Amino acid sequence: RLIKLIRLLKASKAYWVLVDYLDVNPAYPRVLKIVCMLSMSMHWCCCILWRLKVETDRELLGRWLADRQLTETDTSGCYILCIYFVCTVFTTVGFGDIYALNTAERLFFMFLMLLAAFLFGTLIGVL
Repeated sequence: RLIKLIRLLKASKAYWVLVDYLDVNPAYPRVLKIVCMLSMSMHWCCCILWRLKVETDRELLGRWLADRQLTETDTSGCYILCIYFVCTVFTTVGFGDIYALNTAERLFFMFLMLLAAFLFGTLIGVL
């Protein structure tokens, strides 16, 4: 594990040497870091949402997917549906076409809204 940590430090050092060599605007690495953070946060929230849908109630899941012309085996369609919802929450648009069907989902959606507000505040603060 120590060797992996040393490799990570070397990669970080190489990254900054490359940034200095290419004379990149200092804002670009920060923006890239924020975009990566938002992308990973959205992906994790999407995966948690799908897991929550699958674990809470299979019958509701089937109806929820059928209403959107999807099946449980259409993984790419299900992922796109979940990431679509997470994007609407993160951008504070919230169209209302996807909504919570039980208490567990309502709690997760509230957490998601708070997380989105926190990340948006962080984004504004860093830029």
